Amino acid sequence: MNSEIKKILNKQPAKLIFFGHEYSVVFDRSRLTKDENGKVKNWAESLPAHNIIIMAEDIPDDYIIPVLIHECIEIINWHFGLELPHQTISVFETALFSILEDNKLRQ
Repeated sequence: MNSEIKKILNKQPAKLIFFGHEYSVVFDRSRLTKDENGKVKNWAESLPAHNIIIMAEDIPDDYIIPVLIHECIEIINWHFGLELPHQTISVFETALFSILEDNKLRQ
């Protein structure tokens, strides 16, 4: 497994490369947002113009990879001007994560 992915799984700052651009992955307690009923709305946010992915510091371990996949798709969407709706991005996230899990491609 890539050492940067290991860092992310351990909730440590890391670097990922997207299309020749280095992105920082950081963890920040203030990024966890909830709705009026206390349900978590956002575990992470990608800021492609600033080359950063910010994940909630207290994200559950089982959510790290699917949320990271989601943010990667958000970055692809931004870089290529695809204008995919958020629901479509979420479907791709779920499908890609399922492929990784079903085929034991994730450690």
